[in-house]
Amino acid sequence: MILNGDVFYTPSKKKWLTLYRKYLQDFEILINPGNHDVGKSIQNTNRDIFEEVVGRYQNIEFPIVKETEFFNYIFIDTNLPIDKNEIKEIINKLINKNDTII
Repeated sequence: MILNGDVFYTPSKKKWLTLYRKYLQDFEILINPGNHDVGKSIQNTNRDIFEEVVGRYQNIEFPIVKETEFFNYIFIDTNLPIDKNEIKEIINKLINKNDTII
């Protein structure tokens, strides 16, 4: 299950934990955070909660590349500065493997 931003308008530890308890047994859960999930700065309560809870279940060091049988996904935390050269490098590596990128 890929959740692409703004999973919760007002996130809390309880909401994140409920999401994982309810669905983790049936799905791999990958979350690409939106501004409501983590805020727009590094220093804020929502980001602290995201890192504490979601970080238990997935890598939260963005960008993240998830390669699957049919597609490759690049997860970027767009709420923080993005190193465009790093993203281009990741894309080029995947293109050289003739893979589909989402």
